[in-house]
Amino acid sequence: MDWFFVLFFISGFCSILYELVWLRLAVAQFGITSPLISIVLSMFMAGLGLGSWGAGYAIRKYGDRIKTPPLRLYALTELLIGISALAVPYQLFWGRGLLEHISISSSAAYYLASGAWICLTLVPWCACMGATIPVAMLAIKKSVYREAHRSFSFLYVANVLGAVAGAIVPLLLIEVYGFRGTLRIGPLLNSLLFVTAMGLLIGLLSEAVRGQVKQAIARHFYRHKYDYRREWTEFTGKLASVLSIQAIAARLLATVEEVKSLKQAA
Repeated sequence: MDWFFVLFFISGFCSILYELVWLRLAVAQFGITSPLISIVLSMFMAGLGLGSWGAGYAIRKYGDRIKTPPLRLYALTELLIGISALAVPYQLFWGRGLLEHISISSSAAYYLASGAWICLTLVPWCACMGATIPVAMLAIKKSVYREAHRSFSFLYVANVLGAVAGAIVPLLLIEVYGFRGTLRIGPLLNSLLFVTAMGLLIGLLSEAVRGQVKQAIARHFYRHKYDYRREWTEFTGKLASVLSIQAIAARLLATVEEVKSLKQAA
């Protein structure tokens, strides 16, 4: 669970970093006005909400049918978010170019057209951000089931703390590296999240593979140990030939340890 806390702290940091930089890039392309700022923030939050709701609905309905490991889905989601940092500036630039070639007669029509473009630009990428918590909750349920009941609050706290850091640190980075330089930090962190999640997945799979190998060895090379009637007959026969309490205790201990090792392998 500690790994998920770190992942979502960084994820929350990246989300607010993108929000701050995208807002400034959007107003640079479409104009610094209160309505436009409201449109950008609304589309950002709408994307987060739709992504969280959509992913949660899909997991509740089709979660048992999902064959892809949830950690892989989470890793791919973070990779898509990292790609968004590179794509959104170009999408906003193309939107401005498109509006320049359209005859718009009123400010209301301009805001409607620019809002539609900003919606098409931001909502899909922000939906990926919103989907991370439901997907991570499914990953925790599949890999750390005993912690699943508190996974939402755990991830939400990590995400909020990361968002707080993301609301402060990028402002300092913008002064040093500028908007585009600061924006490049996001993909690097999202790539780190992708690699870390895939590493955790490989670790979990390797543990499962080791368990399956142990089980196969136990069942194929120690098949007689699973014949409980035979084992019980042999055990009682051994006890019948032993007179001292110490020897009986030793026999019992050896049998218990053998059964325990077989259960661990299975």
